[in-house]
Amino acid sequence: MSTKTFSKRLALIVIGAIGFGFLPATSSQAALQADTISLSSATATVNVGDSATVTLTHTFSHTLAEVESSTVRYTCVAPSGLSCPALQGYQAPTADTANITIANNVAEGWINLSSANARSGTGPVGWTDSSTATSTASSKSTVSLKAVEFGGAGSYVYTLYTQAGNLGTSSAISSSTITWSVTVAAPNTTGTALSRFYLSADQHTAKTNRVALGASSDSAITAAAGLATAPAIVGYAFITTANSAGDTRVAVGSSFRTVEINYRNRQWSWPRFER
Repeated sequence: MSTKTFSKRLALIVIGAIGFGFLPATSSQAALQADTISLSSATATVNVGDSATVTLTHTFSHTLAEVESSTVRYTCVAPSGLSCPALQGYQAPTADTANITIANNVAEGWINLSSANARSGTGPVGWTDSSTATSTASSKSTVSLKAVEFGGAGSYVYTLYTQAGNLGTSSAISSSTITWSVTVAAPNTTGTALSRFYLSADQHTAKTNRVALGASSDSAITAAAGLATAPAIVGYAFITTANSAGDTRVAVGSSFRTVEINYRNRQWSWPRFER
């Protein structure tokens, strides 16, 4: 082999080695695949003071044989002058799951998704699901969500999305979102009719019948005529009012509110107690 030929071959080997040295290495960054969320219902209707609930299903898989996570986060738009109740999450031990670390909510109870990461304690605020699969097997998580005690009437729109990464620390945010719209109605506490009327010559009887939900009474009271210059009470009347649905009280949150009538704006034909 001539010196000239040997030099050319050596140059080709060196160039080839340099070229291989600059080839990009395979990335070790795990990537989530098919990271999706869905809700059992896109809407809910409740009254002021009530809570709304929905079930979240979260599924994803990843490309590398290592633990990977995805965090469900949300934003919310409330009616003007009002604020959205925070979403809370709970996962029962018997929840429909696959290849994830189940939350220990039996001890922790409902977790506020606006103030702490429900699963890792680090990373973004929200509900983090961590896969236990060491392959590309799909992971599934089912979580109960609720918003507690809506403070006013109107439409509240929650937008949920996912953020990928180990323990939810990545900045990779899913481009797909889902919404949960909660319509909140004011309780119907306006009285429109008399439901029951309790009349008696003595206050105790009339009041007791009303409290005990006794039969209505509208019988006449018989009393001595007396003198117009010396009026005296001869009878007592207690009433129970009802709203347009016929209810005398309505549930508001964890308690009940009595249906009432605005007497200033309502004219009634009351019985006359004469003597």
